[in-house]
Amino acid sequence: MSLPLTDAARIDLVTLGVFDWALTQPAEDVYDFTLLVMDVPGPLGQLMGVRVDEWDARGPEVVNPVRLGDGPDRVEVEARLLFEVVIPQGAEVIGTYRADFYAGTPAVTRNGFGAGDGWYVAAGLDQAGVSWVVRQVLARHDVLGPCPDVSDLESAVRVAPDGSRLLFLLNHRAEPVQVVARTAGVDLLTGDRFATGAQLRLPAYGVVVLREDR
Repeated sequence: MSLPLTDAARIDLVTLGVFDWALTQPAEDVYDFTLLVMDVPGPLGQLMGVRVDEWDARGPEVVNPVRLGDGPDRVEVEARLLFEVVIPQGAEVIGTYRADFYAGTPAVTRNGFGAGDGWYVAAGLDQAGVSWVVRQVLARHDVLGPCPDVSDLESAVRVAPDGSRLLFLLNHRAEPVQVVARTAGVDLLTGDRFATGAQLRLPAYGVVVLREDR
């Protein structure tokens, strides 16, 4: 925590770990102080597969580049405000810091646990960095959706009682967008029919409800 930053933000009262007491005192007259001496991230350490050695809060003018991924999908983004020094305890390193004494240390990790993964983001990534990480998580579980490259376009698929698949597209932009129909179907709002590969045009804040052909 940075005292100069909290002072500049006119914050004069901070509560830390207020809900930790539920673990420290799980029942009346029962106390377990293990959490108070555990390394961060505490009881989530086994899930995340990391140990946080130290952390630092800096002003927004301090930027540390972070390289995410490798190969063709590798990107370099910026991190601000929060920087942690992470020691992997079995986790795979997905992104690393590029500057300062953090250079080469993990900024994003992934740890296989049970049937899933524990992702740990140790830096205040910019929007591009957050979007990259979220995209990796969704792609890993095959839930990217039909239009992952179109920002501000919400999509959802519902299956009707008769087995029909309904694709809902909601454009949250103030301008029109166009996407490619992955399957043929009928827009239930307009009655228009679209072939596979046709362009679906959504006006600003528009909606399409496509009943896909079986």
